[in-house]
Amino acid sequence: MLHPGPDSKDELIETLVDAQDNDVIGAQSREMLEGVIRMADMTAGDVMVAAPRMDEINIDAPFDELLHLVIDTAHSRFPVYEGKKENILGILMAKDLLKLQRAPELNIRALLRPAVFVPESKGLNELLRDFRDNHSHLAIVIDEFGRVAGLVTIEDVLEQIVGEIEDEFDI
Repeated sequence: MLHPGPDSKDELIETLVDAQDNDVIGAQSREMLEGVIRMADMTAGDVMVAAPRMDEINIDAPFDELLHLVIDTAHSRFPVYEGKKENILGILMAKDLLKLQRAPELNIRALLRPAVFVPESKGLNELLRDFRDNHSHLAIVIDEFGRVAGLVTIEDVLEQIVGEIEDEFDI
């Protein structure tokens, strides 16, 4: 006799709970699968860091100021802007700042990587694929008016599946 499949996401999640209760899958597997199912309805705007909370670098900032920002925030990637914070030129990787120390003739502009821009409405499933396909870890989120709404990282998306990812700086 064939069992009918679940008719909704809630029923699918209940099926996962039953599978765990019957020792078919473990609790951690169930939680991750539930995260994948719930993530299907989420967008970049749901998990982004809002623009006012973004740590950004002014292209004209002196090297020492940049170094302090990198040390204080412990981020590995930073949006770089010129003039207004809305005017994002690209992404600076913290490790690339070390190149400036060894080769002062370089400037930040030469170290920038292209910024990836995504709409707030972009689904997390699609965003995760984009991160993978483009080998990127950070995207600038744009609102319906073309303004910077925030940023989203691959970690923000993965945390919807596996839960909070704490690194040595989150303690």
